[in-house]
Amino acid sequence: QPDLSFGIPQIQIDFCNFLGEKQVEQWIQQNQWKTIRSFVEKGLKDKRLTPSVYFYEALLLAKFNLKDHKSFLQTYRIYRKQKGDKPTKLELSMMYAESLDSQKKIKDASREYRQILKRLSKKEVEKQIWIARRLRDIYEKLKYFKSLTITYRQVFPVLNTPSLKIEFAYLLATTYLEKLKDPNQAAYWFQKVDQGGSSELEMQAVWNVVEYESSQSVSKAVQRLHNVTQRKKLNAKWKLLFHYQLGVLYQNQEKWNNALNHYKIASKQQSIPQDLQVYVRESQQQIQAIDNYLKQLQSSQNVN
Repeated sequence: QPDLSFGIPQIQIDFCNFLGEKQVEQWIQQNQWKTIRSFVEKGLKDKRLTPSVYFYEALLLAKFNLKDHKSFLQTYRIYRKQKGDKPTKLELSMMYAESLDSQKKIKDASREYRQILKRLSKKEVEKQIWIARRLRDIYEKLKYFKSLTITYRQVFPVLNTPSLKIEFAYLLATTYLEKLKDPNQAAYWFQKVDQGGSSELEMQAVWNVVEYESSQSVSKAVQRLHNVTQRKKLNAKWKLLFHYQLGVLYQNQEKWNNALNHYKIASKQQSIPQDLQVYVRESQQQIQAIDNYLKQLQSSQNVN
C-alpha cells in the first residue's frame, strides 16, 4: 500500500493520488473489494486522497460487490454531486438501479431502469432482456400494466431467438387480454407468439387467436386451424381441441361432411387428460347427431 502523506505540497499530493489509483486498479483486477473500500474510505476521511470521481467510482464498485446497497446509495448521492454534469457510466447506473431495487425503492428503480434502456445499443440484447424482466416484476407489483406493455414492446424488436419472442409476446398478449381488456391487441400479440412450432405456449396462443377470429371472421379461424393441424409433433391434446373446433365451425356453417371428418379425428385421440375427455365424448355425440340428421334428410328427400 503506498504511503500517502498528509500536509505536504500539492505536487506530492497529486503523485500520491496517482499511486493510489494505480494500487486501486490492481485491487479491482483481483476483486479485493474489502481492501478497496477500506483504503478509499480511510484516504478520503484523512484527506490523504483527493475526493475525485475516480475514487468514488472505485468505492461504489466495491460497495456494490460487497452487496452493501444501503451504503452504496449514500455514496452515490455524493458521487453525483462530485461528477457534476458528466454522464454516469452505464455500469454504475445499472448498479444504482439494482441498489434502489434491493432497498425496495421500486418506483425510483423503475425510472432508472427506463433511462438505462434508452442508453443501451441494439446489440446489448441480454442487458435489455434483464431490465425488461425486472421492470415486469416491478410493474406487476405496482399494477402499472400499460407501462409493462410499453417496455416489452420496446424490447421485442431486438429479441434474437424464437423462445424469447414467444416469452415476450405471450406476456404482452395475456396482459392486454386479462389486465387491459383489449382483445384486438391481445389477438395481435398472440399471433406473434406463434413461431411455427408446436410448443404449449404457441398452441395456447393459436387457440386464443381462433377464439377471437371465430367472432370476427370464421374463414380466417378455419384457415388458421387447418394450417396448425398440419404441423409435426402436434400432441394428442391439441389435435383433439383443434379438430373438435373445426368440427364446430363447419357444423355451424352446415358443412356436414367437413364437420363429420374433423369430429371423427377428434374422437379417435388417445391419452387425453381427464379434464378434456368431455371433448372426445362431445365429438362422438355430434357424429351420431349429424349421422341421424343426414339420414333423416335423405329419407325425407326420397319420400318427396
